[in-house]
Amino acid sequence: MPDRQNDASLVDERPAEVSQDERLIDADYLDELLEDGRARSVFGSCARSRILALCVEPGMGVEEMVVSIVALHAQQGHKVYRHDLLALSPSDASSLMVRVCREATRSKSPAFVAFENVPPSDEGGVRRQARAVRRLIESGISCVLTLAPEARQLLEPLPECLVLGSRDLLARRVMGAERGEAAYPIRRLTHGIPTLVRGLLSARLAEGRVVDLPASYTDAFRALVDGCLRLTLSDEELRLRYALLLLGQGTLHDLEVALGSVPSELVGMVADNVALLEFSSDLTRFSALRGHSLRVLASLRPELSSMAGLFPDVLVGVVRALTERGDYARAAAICDFSRSLDWREVALGHGAGFLEAGCTNLMRDVLGPGPSIAPDGSRDFALWAATRALSLSNPGREVFSWAPDEQEAIGGDLREALLFLDARRALRALPPLVAFAEGAWSELETRLLAHREATQLMAQGRFASAMRLLVANPGTGDGPSVSRALLRIDLELARLFLCDPPVQGTADLERARGMLSSEQLRGLSGTVASVSVLRGLLGEGESAGALADDLVSRAERSGDVVVQVFALVAGCIFDLRRGALARAGVRSVLARAVAGRAGLEYLARVAVMVGDVARGLSGDEVTPLSVQPHDDLGRVCVVLHETLVPEGELAHEEVDLPDDPPREALWLLVALSIGVGDFSRRLLNAIPPSWRQALMRLGTGWAAASSGAAPAAWAGDAWAGRPPLDAAPIQIRLLGDFVLNVRGVRVPDARLEQRGAKSMLEFLALRHGAAARRHQLVEQVWPDCEYGAGFGRVYQATSVVRSIVSEIDDGLDPFIVSRTTRAVSLDPALVSVDVDEFRTCAREASDARDDMRALEMARRAEELYTGDLYLPAVDATGFVSARRDELRELYADAMVAGSDAALRLGRRRTAVRLAQNALAINELREDAVIALVRGLRASGRNVEAEQQYRRYARRLMLTVKEPPSRLLRRAALGEREERPGVIRQEVVPA
Repeated sequence: MPDRQNDASLVDERPAEVSQDERLIDADYLDELLEDGRARSVFGSCARSRILALCVEPGMGVEEMVVSIVALHAQQGHKVYRHDLLALSPSDASSLMVRVCREATRSKSPAFVAFENVPPSDEGGVRRQARAVRRLIESGISCVLTLAPEARQLLEPLPECLVLGSRDLLARRVMGAERGEAAYPIRRLTHGIPTLVRGLLSARLAEGRVVDLPASYTDAFRALVDGCLRLTLSDEELRLRYALLLLGQGTLHDLEVALGSVPSELVGMVADNVALLEFSSDLTRFSALRGHSLRVLASLRPELSSMAGLFPDVLVGVVRALTERGDYARAAAICDFSRSLDWREVALGHGAGFLEAGCTNLMRDVLGPGPSIAPDGSRDFALWAATRALSLSNPGREVFSWAPDEQEAIGGDLREALLFLDARRALRALPPLVAFAEGAWSELETRLLAHREATQLMAQGRFASAMRLLVANPGTGDGPSVSRALLRIDLELARLFLCDPPVQGTADLERARGMLSSEQLRGLSGTVASVSVLRGLLGEGESAGALADDLVSRAERSGDVVVQVFALVAGCIFDLRRGALARAGVRSVLARAVAGRAGLEYLARVAVMVGDVARGLSGDEVTPLSVQPHDDLGRVCVVLHETLVPEGELAHEEVDLPDDPPREALWLLVALSIGVGDFSRRLLNAIPPSWRQALMRLGTGWAAASSGAAPAAWAGDAWAGRPPLDAAPIQIRLLGDFVLNVRGVRVPDARLEQRGAKSMLEFLALRHGAAARRHQLVEQVWPDCEYGAGFGRVYQATSVVRSIVSEIDDGLDPFIVSRTTRAVSLDPALVSVDVDEFRTCAREASDARDDMRALEMARRAEELYTGDLYLPAVDATGFVSARRDELRELYADAMVAGSDAALRLGRRRTAVRLAQNALAINELREDAVIALVRGLRASGRNVEAEQQYRRYARRLMLTVKEPPSRLLRRAALGEREERPGVIRQEVVPA
């Protein structure tokens, strides 16, 4: 029996770089693998009277062998009688065989007879068929028969017949491939079955992987499975085959659990006949081809679920065997094959196992949407609460308000369910339900306990302690596991907070991110998003400002205050980088308030520090430090305050900072030293030399900043050099409404509604020219489709758009499709998008040092922003919604910058209008209120200015319980400030 190997190591459906070791699986290579001369050797060296029987399973490619044999005899001048008996009844097939054999024996020229798909018959039919074939033998006529194993009784009265079984047809060169050889992945994906080997035509071999399995392989594989479960088999054998395919792999004990007693003769017969299945020499272990893959199991759902109605007891037995061996993910997938069966006992008996596998859909289906289970049934109620906590972003108040009876002994299934619930409670800063106690803890309980403790330690800023805990509990293992995924995400968060170098080999991290980002675990998705936001803060990835904004709103709705406060703090830092100082101040106040209510002291201190930076950069006075620093965060606070205070002034008594870098607060130092203009430069200069040496050993984001270059994450817009919107022959407008113009001709909306074309176009248009993989398009536009069908819809949608465009100009193709990865993108040479021009103008308005240029770009942004980004009918991943929020904030930033520039140029009415535009987007933007108040005062509208100030002050007090900043109060009183570094322009009357 071959060694087990994960499917992911043999198949790679992601984009692959073309390497020197890559080879295309072409027809010549397949012929080389399949060539063994079997048909020629049988009929080239044997006597003419030799009879060949191909007793094989359907789908093995026996038709090709028959064609080659028939062609060989035709070349030798034989008269060929070839008949396919597939559609005939046993009696009709017997009559046809008798008639053809009689005609062949009477032929004056040499003859050859081929009967394909001989059906199984009763005793009388078998005698007639055998006599007819015997007549051919006695006449010296060659004959080939193809038949399924259940029709083998025809061969018993024909002992001179040469019989080839299913395993005789396997490609020997493929089956002989060893690990490390080029054909080994083909062996593991085909078992040497000729139809599957040929199905790999046009796939690519690269670095021991088959890249992009073609549809021909999938079709051949499904045909094999369908033939394996044909209804001409006996019920006993059909039940055995069905159980083997459902189990995927296992032992004879698994079969006995699923089916009861299993005759060894029947197992041996299946082992001999079914090449899809491989058995150990003693028939105690088995493995179906790709049987461990849940993705393959899902693709075979039509074939396997159709048998559930015939053998529901087999389905129940297989689920029982799978849960007994701990394969809960596969058990849940099989439960989904039949919704008519009652799986409540299975789900409640193994609830923690199903939750560990991430199978919350099954648990929700069984337990229902409401708390129908009485709270006094602690285990069942805990499972219901844990299921909702893991699967829903907002599971409801009753989930977290319940606690088990203090007098009740907590152990076993109840303790595991409560630990899953604690995993979500930790994100809400709620006390745990399970206290640590000496005694026996299962591996699952140990992992969940380690995750809970690590989350609490990181919320307290004790990242080094969390790292030690996580290293001691690595949580490695195979198979889908929520607890292992949580520990891997925890390890990455601790690494990032400690600014440790990246860990080599991130495949397990990507698997963890994928699992916790799934629809079945929406309650834990905030932890995954926190990793991306933190990477953006530290310069390891692209700017994550929009993601932080989205995470704030998601966490607020879900009640995950730990994630919410972190996202607010991250948003403050991103606002500092964008120059939105007033908004950064508001966010810091909100973060401090939320953290204070939840008892998150560490995060509250961080929020205060970031708020001090925002106030200092706005010109407000920063409160001096009143206590000596007692931890790493306090030492970083000293450095930040020294950076904010003007040179020659002291904000506090001189503090001797230790030479050892503040390891547990380095992340904040790194985040603020990147992209915050002159403040970042001064902060770098204020860092002690020993700390600087430690920081220089970090990643490229901080190293680039310290050398004076901007990190790649904060580089300018790559689309800034694009031609104007009107210059492209194909124009897409997304702001306000969806408009597609081709050569100035607007395409009717009704045409674009076909096959999801509009939703797909918007998704591609918002990617700034980056290509989208087909699976990304399916997940965004057709989330309910399986990938195979979804890929077809991608093709149909692109065809609709191409057809529409070609009707106006048949020389235009808006798409670029990769030949290797089939990724799709819009051709930037032909297609222009108003969002891209808007981004360029808005950012230029915010960043320009020249007032005339800033005002010009702000007015162009105002002109382009005719409304919020168009929301398509389908936005399954939330991608468009996130871009919509990002563009709203970018528009407000540009309007505030334009208002300030217009006021300095004396264009007072323009300044008021632009400020009002910004407030229409976000009424809590203090910088927009400041700009509006100043514009109104400059226009002599002091009463209106006072009204705007008071209205904003009331909103602020109701929202964050804080008064307006000193900067706004000074603006309300009519005091003016000069913006540093601004080129003064000649004043032009408004």
